[in-house]
Amino acid sequence: MKIAIGFNKIEGPWGGGNQFADALELYLRKRGVNVVRALTDDDIDVILLTDPRKEMRSCAFSDADIADYISRVNASPIVVHRINECDERKGTIGLNDRLMEANRVAHHTVYVASWLRDLFESKRSEPKSCSVILNGSDRRIFNPEGGVIWDGRAPLRIVTHHWGASWLKGFDIYEQLDARLGDPAFRRQYEFTYIGNIPDGFSFKNTRHIAPLYGLNLSAEIKRHHVYLTASRHEPGGNHQNEGGNCGLPILYINSGCMPEYCEGYGIMYDPSDFFDRLEEIRTRYQILREKVLHYPHTSEKTGSEYFNLFKRLVLAKVAAKGRADITGLPERLKKSVDVFLSSLRQGDGSISPTANGANNSGLNLGFQCFAAKTLQTVGLIEGSSDKSGIAGKILSYRAEPPVSFYPLYRFAFIDAARPGSVWMLLKGVARKYPITSSEQILVAETKQAIATLYGLGETSFPVYRGCADSAEALTEYFNQLDWRSPWAAGGQFSAQMVFASLLPNNQLQLRRIGSLIDSLADPATGGYYRGGGPEYGQLVNGAMKVLSGMDWCEIPVHYPERLIDTVLTRQPASEGCHLVDAVYVLYRCLQFTDHRKKDVQAYCSSMIQTIMEHYHPDEGGFSYYRGRAQQTYYGITITDGKDCADIHGTVLLTWALAMIFRILDVDASGWQVFKP
Repeated sequence: MKIAIGFNKIEGPWGGGNQFADALELYLRKRGVNVVRALTDDDIDVILLTDPRKEMRSCAFSDADIADYISRVNASPIVVHRINECDERKGTIGLNDRLMEANRVAHHTVYVASWLRDLFESKRSEPKSCSVILNGSDRRIFNPEGGVIWDGRAPLRIVTHHWGASWLKGFDIYEQLDARLGDPAFRRQYEFTYIGNIPDGFSFKNTRHIAPLYGLNLSAEIKRHHVYLTASRHEPGGNHQNEGGNCGLPILYINSGCMPEYCEGYGIMYDPSDFFDRLEEIRTRYQILREKVLHYPHTSEKTGSEYFNLFKRLVLAKVAAKGRADITGLPERLKKSVDVFLSSLRQGDGSISPTANGANNSGLNLGFQCFAAKTLQTVGLIEGSSDKSGIAGKILSYRAEPPVSFYPLYRFAFIDAARPGSVWMLLKGVARKYPITSSEQILVAETKQAIATLYGLGETSFPVYRGCADSAEALTEYFNQLDWRSPWAAGGQFSAQMVFASLLPNNQLQLRRIGSLIDSLADPATGGYYRGGGPEYGQLVNGAMKVLSGMDWCEIPVHYPERLIDTVLTRQPASEGCHLVDAVYVLYRCLQFTDHRKKDVQAYCSSMIQTIMEHYHPDEGGFSYYRGRAQQTYYGITITDGKDCADIHGTVLLTWALAMIFRILDVDASGWQVFKP
């Protein structure tokens, strides 16, 4: 998802709008969103108009610029207009009309306070899509840490700060307070600091006045005080009170504009007529209010989350409106929606959640990082990702280093340390190779998953995994230990070893020498790979998928592609992620060696699209592993509550299935890729 924010970057102190834009960009980037500040790219999904007035230094683009972009460059973006101004704020004329004029290009309007919404929406003849998202300040900068607490004896230190110098910022109240501080008795009880610009011709007599501050310097100064004061009239959705509140200062706020909505419960409200009475009240209730304001809720993280969820909802609604079952344009629609879904899973620390709704705190992440990378590759977003190397780096961070890698099975393996038992497996340091335990099978499977993902990303500059069978004799011994009466499980281990073997030096001779063993597994009647009596359909097809994927890495052709196609076409697979994708993969691989029943295969795959789309969650943009339920466990560990929502495993599998179906049906799916599992 690419979002254009219409606010120019301005260094230093420049009011709340600048802080909003910077904080929003930071939050969106943490969620994997591509953020730009100009209308130069031709693939923007959402345009955020922040101020249509081109004469303003902060304005990156106006409503006219947006209209021109839509008519000449890209007709598809969603336009969101954030209204954070009004005539009432500074006593101007014409600004409200200008904002309403600019609002014509918007599909949705965000107001920074309810009172502002009511002010503008009351002027419309017809209702328009809108919402309220309150502003918030950066908790990394504005927080109570290191702040002073009033002891009840020293003068109560009051502070406020404003970038703007309009009289309506509250200078009538600040002037009254400054005058009262001329009284020695009052001055023994209170001190007042004003930070920022002041109106021309105005000066303080008994107030400490500081030039505008920014960031940590501003935070440090605020935290030297006990109470935050704001007297700003008709404030659309100020941020100064948020900075004071987040620093742990109870707020003395005027009954005007946005202030009651933002500050209620975290201070004392006053009218101009009772200001000094309420000042005495906040002095009396300071300790109680101090405890409450430590939980002040209006942070930039919360604001960013609400904007992200809004953008996600609007993009997904647009995708859904274009039709769910119609295959024409489906690849492009899914590319956008899946991009949104992956952003919703990405956490601030770079980890990937298995689902956006109901994830357990399992701590697992290696597999989810691989799934996210493969999904980006599948839908054609990985090449355009600005963080392709960063994605590979996260996966590489799980690679075992010495001394861990000295143990036989751990030689340059990929280990998710959060998995229970991973340390115990390591401490055993078993010298045996076969058979390996179920826990060790998981380690091998995750190592194979990581290596395959990295190769798909074009990352090959890391040591080859050496805990695998490294000769024809060792591979034969390993494969003969497997229970081929259950080809799905046996095929999974076979596939991993074939991936590892394909990357070893001088591997071709070794692989040719195990050809007879693979030949002995191939059944000429069904085309499957197993031993003993014929397994049931799911075991046969899923097992064949595992074997074929391993053979693909070693460039070994399918033995009986025609018979395997016939077998798959006998019925529909179970409506679960692995069953669906495995059936499609087997058909896809077989068609690379034969055109046998190609039209039947195409008809079969066409019907599979509808089944797959029954797993799609248009409100999230991803797919669930089960129909109507997210995957609950991953290699035996509970990862979600199993709610009716999309999950990362279902999404990687079913987008991969669709990528293969698009190839089989010759659907135009520009950018989509079929990765090698």
